[in-house]
Amino acid sequence: MTAATLRDDFLATRPRLSFNDIPDRNARLERMLSVVHTGLDGLRLPEEWTRFARGLALFPHLSPANVLLILHQHPDATWVATHHGWGALERVPVERGIAVLIPAVRYRRIHGRTVWDGGRPVVDEVRHRPATVWDYTSTAGQHIPPLWEEPSDDPLDGFIDDLRAAAAAVGYAVEARRDEAPESRRVLALIHGQSDRDKATKLARDLGRAAGAREGADLFAYALCTANGMRVPRPEVPEDPQAVAVAASSALRRILRRTTFRWMR
Repeated sequence: MTAATLRDDFLATRPRLSFNDIPDRNARLERMLSVVHTGLDGLRLPEEWTRFARGLALFPHLSPANVLLILHQHPDATWVATHHGWGALERVPVERGIAVLIPAVRYRRIHGRTVWDGGRPVVDEVRHRPATVWDYTSTAGQHIPPLWEEPSDDPLDGFIDDLRAAAAAVGYAVEARRDEAPESRRVLALIHGQSDRDKATKLARDLGRAAGAREGADLFAYALCTANGMRVPRPEVPEDPQAVAVAASSALRRILRRTTFRWMR
């Protein structure tokens, strides 16, 4: 029996798809990109849009491409991290991982020295290469209890305070007002008389717009509120779902790089 036959027999016994089973790196990348393009094109379908919105709420720190890749390979995944990330939490991968894409940046160099402009290195080219993450269920070690058990109709304690901190991180103040603040002011309004639920959902939507997701503010608010234990309705399929998905995801990552939310991993 050849090594190739042994490998095929071994892979046949593994119940879940993983692009890491493709040995050739270029073929693996090509197949992953194909799945991403197909997934983005399919967002116009209501069932695919719903599936993606749920995935973005589970993985708000990831790009739309990686959300689609995780949903394709491990539909039941809920919390993913790298080998190093799980190690820091005293857990170790025990099953095969999930292939995702990470950027590989090439900076411009002249005579062996990096070119800088405005205090930042000049980017010459950005490519993507495969990497691996693992779901919690694919690791073993220290038990980590969930931060919340069941979603709530009302915001959990401290969520509105975290939204205030996130607004401040992108240069906006949050004020209690009787009406909306003028557009010329960098102020997000909490209207007097609103319930905590309405305040949280409105503030999340306004935060999405402030973070650059004017087209994707509803999806941004859905993902952020859901990730923090709030039960909110999913947005309807927009006219341009790809643009909305990209805008919402970019704004989420911008906020999560600057702010820690106590009710999400």
